[in-house]
Amino acid sequence: MPSRDARLGVPPISESDSLQPLRDHLARAFTEALARERAADGASDWTIGSGDARFGLTPGRLHLGRFTIPLPVTVQSLRDADPRTRQHQAMLREVRERAERREREARRQRP
Repeated sequence: MPSRDARLGVPPISESDSLQPLRDHLARAFTEALARERAADGASDWTIGSGDARFGLTPGRLHLGRFTIPLPVTVQSLRDADPRTRQHQAMLREVRERAERREREARRQRP
């Protein structure tokens, strides 16, 4: 690393000192990303206990103590249970069904 100009009145710093702010920033970013990931995992983890004494639901699994049973269904978040979301999804299904019906009718009318 080039030394600093003595005319600036700043003592030269080592390479490890100059990289420390970057290391600190990366460590904070990693910690924040890990915290967000753990929070997202916890939002869909409806279990109590741990290890052989774990009971409850996680996405795709039912935990009954020592036994974990795979499920064909997933656990929905409370956000997905919002009636407005269900209404919006029902409206989208209806629009798709109407479009498919129109397309089938148009095919039938073609020679």
